[in-house]
Amino acid sequence: MSEAEAKDYVINAFDLTKVWLHADFPLVEVGQLERNRNVDNYFAETKQAAFAPSNLAPGIGVSPGKMLQTRLLTYQDAHRYRVGAKCNQLQVNAAKCPVNHYQRGGAMASMCSVKRRR
Repeated sequence: MSEAEAKDYVINAFDLTKVWLHADFPLVEVGQLERNRNVDNYFAETKQAAFAPSNLAPGIGVSPGKMLQTRLLTYQDAHRYRVGAKCNQLQVNAAKCPVNHYQRGGAMASMCSVKRRR
């Protein structure tokens, strides 16, 4: 649904208590989640996992809904408080492709995020 369509839609498109008519907007499959093994280390793979709606795949945008806008900030903020400042660098949360950033050292620096000097 585009923003122009949302303005003129029969119901408030961002009301959490309403469902869009599937005849007007059919569901679009964006991927598949596969659980193919049990965890080896419960603490490292379950307790330190940090899922947030702000981690989006390229090409998927966010809606202007107030609830989602709030969750984009607060979920990631809660994980930083719960797991630590560099929760996205832990192995369970790290990106599978190379990421270029300037974070180095500091609190909770793990060996996977800091290169050792010899």
